[in-house]
Parts: sequence; structure tokens; C-alpha cells
Amino acid sequence: MENVMKEDFEKSPKELEFQEAQRVSVQSQTALKVFDHFMVDIAIMGESGVGKSSLVNVLLGFSPECEEGAPTGVVETTMTPTMYPHPKHPYVRLWDLPGMGTPSFKSKNYIKKMNMDLYDLFVIVFSDRTKENCMYLVDEILRRHRPFYLVRSKVDNDLLSESRKCDFTAPSVLNRMRRDCLFHLQAKVKDPRVFLVSTHGANEYDLQQLMETLEGDLPLLRKKAFGDFLEDVSQRPYTLFKCIKLPAVKREKIRRGDVEQIRAVFRPWDLSNRSARETILNHVVALESTRIV
Repeated sequence: MENVMKEDFEKSPKELEFQEAQRVSVQSQTALKVFDHFMVDIAIMGESGVGKSSLVNVLLGFSPECEEGAPTGVVETTMTPTMYPHPKHPYVRLWDLPGMGTPSFKSKNYIKKMNMDLYDLFVIVFSDRTKENCMYLVDEILRRHRPFYLVRSKVDNDLLSESRKCDFTAPSVLNRMRRDCLFHLQAKVKDPRVFLVSTHGANEYDLQQLMETLEGDLPLLRKKAFGDFLEDVSQRPYTLFKCIKLPAVKREKIRRGDVEQIRAVFRPWDLSNRSARETILNHVVALESTRIV
């Protein structure tokens, strides 16, 4: 070790600068290889019967009768987290999660069973009024510092029910629904993402806006998720093995050996330091954008 330190001390500033540039190049190329097949996982969650599976099908562009889509019905149809690859973005996966608050998935055990730490974005779906379970999910997501969308579904049914009142106007009812959502979120989130949707008409209400928002958020979401992965890799081996590697590899979020590749070329402080990590991410994004496929 003393000989190595002596050799580094004897090198000229240009030699050291060249050596550092080579190291950064190797790091960036290695990170890009891992980034290429790093999966972004989006969880569609909420209580049973609120239309989660229907929303998954719409977001993926599947028709209700499509065999590749998520099964829907008037009874509980999703019993395990089910993954659906995005047809347009090969690095994006939507997960249709079982309904919360059923005899199979009681609220107090739901968070642990769903392993929420594996997901990068959450879409909380609910119908009728904003409920306690919905806000419980919001609190758990915020505790993990993850982004989320709040989606009130079956808006067409609500409007039909309200239309029987003599003072009914669709805009006033929709505004009231939106205010109800924002009222529960304003103390928790600075700029909440709230959407009123019906899966029976993509051009009505906020469904198209939801799809466009998700499309626009994906590049930054992917970068943030990969940055979180790099930060996790810098943790001590036991934490890494227990909390990251095993479930992530099992779900194929990362490939077996990705962690070892990253740890082989990066020093711990390259990944644990936020500024250094952001520089690495910017290099990776720049390399990907200029690469000829």
C-alpha cells in the first residue's frame, strides 16, 4: 500500500488527471450497462373493486377483452402482485397489486406483504370519497420518499348518480371531487398529482392527462430510481444483501451480478455522496442520449 501511495505521489498532475479520467470513463460505461436493463416498477394499488386492473389495461393500451391484460371483474380477481411490461417502454413495468382492506389483505399487514420498497412510483386508485386506507397508503409512500399519483376512478358513475339532483352541473361536481382530494393532500404534499378518471372513455375527464403526465415523468423517474439503486449499493453488504439484492433479483428488477459490477468499479464514497452520484447519473443519461442504437 505504501508503494502504491508513493507511486501516486510521484506521478505528475497530468498523469493523475488522465488516470482519473480513465476511471470515470470505466465507471460511466459500467453504470450505463446496468442502466440499460434496470427496471422501473410502477405499483397500481388501492382498495378492492376500485378499478385498478381496468386502469392497468388502459395505461398499457389493452382492450378489456385482451388476453394479455389484467383480469377484471366484480369479485376480487388480483390475489398476488402481477407484472405487466409496458409495450412502449421496455424498461417500465406496471404491477397490479391486490386490493387493500379485504379478508385476504387486511390493512394492517398490507404494507409488509406488498414490499413497497421495490416500487419507484405509486398510483393510488380509489372511488367514492377519499378514505382512511387511501391516506394511509399516502403516508407510507411519503415515508419512503417516493412519488405518487392519486386517481379517483369511476367518475362517470358518480356523475350519473349526482345528475338526479336538481342543481346538477358536471363541472361543479368534478370540481367538488377534486377539492375533496386536494383537501386531504394539501398538508402532506406541495404539488399533489390528482386525476379524475373513467376507464370507459380516454378522451373524457383526466385520463388522457394522466397518461401524458406518466409519459413525461418517466425519464426523470428512471434516473431517480437508478440513483436510489446506486445509493443503496453503497450500503454495508449485509443491508445490501437482505434489503436490495435478494428481492430485486428475484423480481428481475436488476440482473444477478449488477451489484457486483457496480461495486467493482466504484468506491463507496462515489455512490454515497449525492453530488458525486448526480454527476455519475448525468454522465449515464448523456451517454445514452448520444448513443447510436
